[in-house]
Amino acid sequence: MKLLAGLLALSVLAAVATATTPTCPEDDGATPVFYPDDTDTHGFWECSNGKAVHLDCPAGLVWNSNINALLAGLLALSVLAAVATATTPTCPEDDGATPVFYPDDTDTHGFWECSNGKAVHLECPAGLVWNAKINACDWPPSRK
Repeated sequence: MKLLAGLLALSVLAAVATATTPTCPEDDGATPVFYPDDTDTHGFWECSNGKAVHLDCPAGLVWNSNINALLAGLLALSVLAAVATATTPTCPEDDGATPVFYPDDTDTHGFWECSNGKAVHLECPAGLVWNAKINACDWPPSRK
């Protein structure tokens, strides 16, 4: 009976762990795919080559799906309009377990994320700036 209870407990834990990991599209598109972490408001998931990568928000910030939706909607305009003067970084061909980011040297609100060997230009939500020390959008030093 103890063995059966132990196996049942493991099954439940495995089901809970896999239930929170989102299913990602196999190929990265032009717009990054994000999912909220249903168990932690400070975390979120980013899809990369069909795999969900769990990321954490900077200290004091929480994941906001509304901003993500707005950012994704504005991303096409950012890619078409904002990168003409920026120097595009060289990215590794294969995505690793950890995302690769580069700051935008011409815009403190912008940054580059590597995906499948290509640099994708992104913008931080309004009021935030790119912080290369933590590889995330963050409050500007004057707001801390």
